[in-house]
Amino acid sequence: TTFDREYRNATMRVSIDVINETPTKEPLPNSPFAQTPSIKDAEFTLSLREYGPSGKAVAITPSTVKMPALAVAEVVSQEIAIPVEAPKKWDAEHPNLYVLSCELKAGGHRYTTQRRFGFRQTEIKEGQVLLNGQPVRLRGMTREDTDPLTGRTISMEVHKKDIEWLKYANCNNTYTCAFLPDEELVNLCDEAGIYVLDEPGTCWLPGRSGFAGYDDPKALQYCLQPVLEMIERDRSHPSVITWMLSDETKVGKNFFEILKITRAIDPSRPVHIAYDPASGAEEVELEPVPSMFDFGSWHYPTKPMFEHAAQSKRPVLFDQSACPYFADLPELNCDPGMHEQWGREYALFWEKVWNTKSIFGAQVFNLNDDQYLHPSGLVSGNGDWGLVDPWRRAKPDLYHVRKAHSPVKVPDLPLSLPTASQPLEVPVENRYDFSNLSEVRIEWSLGDESGTVEADVPPHVKGIISIRPKSKDLNGKTLSLKFLRDNRLVDAYKLPIGEVAESAIAAKNHSGKRVELAQTDETITARGEGFEWLVSRHTGQIVK
Repeated sequence: TTFDREYRNATMRVSIDVINETPTKEPLPNSPFAQTPSIKDAEFTLSLREYGPSGKAVAITPSTVKMPALAVAEVVSQEIAIPVEAPKKWDAEHPNLYVLSCELKAGGHRYTTQRRFGFRQTEIKEGQVLLNGQPVRLRGMTREDTDPLTGRTISMEVHKKDIEWLKYANCNNTYTCAFLPDEELVNLCDEAGIYVLDEPGTCWLPGRSGFAGYDDPKALQYCLQPVLEMIERDRSHPSVITWMLSDETKVGKNFFEILKITRAIDPSRPVHIAYDPASGAEEVELEPVPSMFDFGSWHYPTKPMFEHAAQSKRPVLFDQSACPYFADLPELNCDPGMHEQWGREYALFWEKVWNTKSIFGAQVFNLNDDQYLHPSGLVSGNGDWGLVDPWRRAKPDLYHVRKAHSPVKVPDLPLSLPTASQPLEVPVENRYDFSNLSEVRIEWSLGDESGTVEADVPPHVKGIISIRPKSKDLNGKTLSLKFLRDNRLVDAYKLPIGEVAESAIAAKNHSGKRVELAQTDETITARGEGFEWLVSRHTGQIVK
């Protein structure tokens, strides 16, 4: 689908293939010019409706198309452009879907099929990725199709759990690392509003298939075929906003040829690849050079790569980044406090991403552990590097992603006391791409008082939430805020008002009294005024 200049009215482009499979008693002639029985009365009727409980019909013209005569075994393709006035747009915050039905009448028979889709347009202008004319930022996590008991075969229940965790973590995008995602997952992304970077199974293919590298001419068809199948299957899914030709792949002649073919088949989506040749990715010894791909798709940005991205004239996406389980897993297992430290560091990283206009977004690696059991008890998979375990139970790091990715940002600072007759004012930043904060339910509580309030703050704009509690004595009290959308908690804050009283523990820490440490081969003892802790050196437990 495409929109007009005002992004109001759309054009729906429909591609239909019809084949005459009428059975014949005689073998078909060898000559393509020989006459065979044909169907001359074929026509198809198109109808459009909104997806969902209402099922509201949408009038379209043309709705009936006559087909030319079809000989036996002949395939006829039809391309039809149908204008649609002011359809509801699809985006991650408003995943409006439609169903196009097609009924074919031919030779006294009727055949029906349908396709679900959404009206949306992806493009790149002035170094930014636009969806329906608006800049978008990807807050994402990669994932993998893995179930601890069924391996790479994933049930709908597990797919739904993955979508729930992505929404919990305030993510609006994902991709399935190194594999083509299950189409059931893509359907759920259409419904939930999750942008998908669609990737075929071409990762590491030549190296694992006996070819002489990615530029081996014999490897072209094996890299191209998965891409063509991906496009054929997924081109109607609105959640699929890019074609990612491969992951962790050296880019050469073959993938440049595949890039040309991909653009010829579907010019409506940006095309990228990891590693992009302009990233200077140290992993594959690439030098930064001009790239033919639509935006940079880079792994694990180093400081020089981040600086390079900040100066880029085209969008850059950190398609894998900031994995908490890649740095020092043994230390992380021994010291759970490292999870908290990673969360603080990730928050700083994300703020730098958000404030750098040329960076399209970033994806934490990885949502789930890639591990599964064999009947023998052997554990397979690539690693326990996920933020949820194989059974889809969350690890502590997921909460930090949720806070960093929050589309509703309130400074974690004490609020100023309001002057007489003035409301309590809470500064807020709206990081949604398409939603006014008026679409979010805001609940507040202050002592014995509670209520709801509305805030008119457009997307990507800072504003004020005004609250008028009955109490006039607000100094030292704490305001609690909850932001909810579709009955799902987006974020929550507790904000002190006025002068903040120092806690008893903090006051003791400022008293200048020392904490003494004593160590033996078995224990560490910490002593201070009014306390003594005895910690086992073997287990890390507080034993007394």
